[in-house]
Amino acid sequence: MRFTTARLCGGKSLMAVPADPMDIDMSKVPAALGIDPSAITSSDEEMMVFQWNGMETTLYRQGKVMFFPLEDKAACIKYATQILEAVRRFHPSGTFQNRWHSIKYGYFIGRTWTW
Repeated sequence: MRFTTARLCGGKSLMAVPADPMDIDMSKVPAALGIDPSAITSSDEEMMVFQWNGMETTLYRQGKVMFFPLEDKAACIKYATQILEAVRRFHPSGTFQNRWHSIKYGYFIGRTWTW
């Protein structure tokens, strides 16, 4: 996966932004990552904040992932790839894909792209 990174919060946080926007079903993230419900501090259909690998991690529906505290860009990309690949493997075929591919080849049902 290709990402751009952004340093946030005075250098104590990093955010990985995937080059290709995604549309993640946030209700499936805890099971995909094996997150204990007590580790989730905030969640709605647009984002989820949880403890992961000793960091406060925020996953956004578009595939952006923010880590606090983290200052190493290479680690940020590695961790974001691990999270997004786990989520991608867990989603059944057609419920998680590149949004632009869906616009060209698929159709929209509710808030989930499918083909």
